Amino acid sequence: VASCPLAGFNTASGGSGDTAKCVVPSLKGKTLASAEQAITKAHCSVGKVKKAKSSHVKKGRVVSQGSGAGKSLPAGTKVSVVVSKGK
Repeated sequence: VASCPLAGFNTASGGSGDTAKCVVPSLKGKTLASAEQAITKAHCSVGKVKKAKSSHVKKGRVVSQGSGAGKSLPAGTKVSVVVSKGK
């Protein structure tokens, strides 16, 4: 018998199971399409997408993100990304 609430089960809201959290995924190195999928799956929203030159990250891949990976934020929070446009 478990004595603590199950993970993902929100007792404060009557046990609906919806914790209304966006846990920011790690996006660095992902394609923009893959990053957008990961953001949506994590209950976040895609924020601004900027492009920047990078000699270290392939064109079309995420160089950096606005919110740190693993950060727990309210659901729907916008996560901005910077995508490489190559050298």
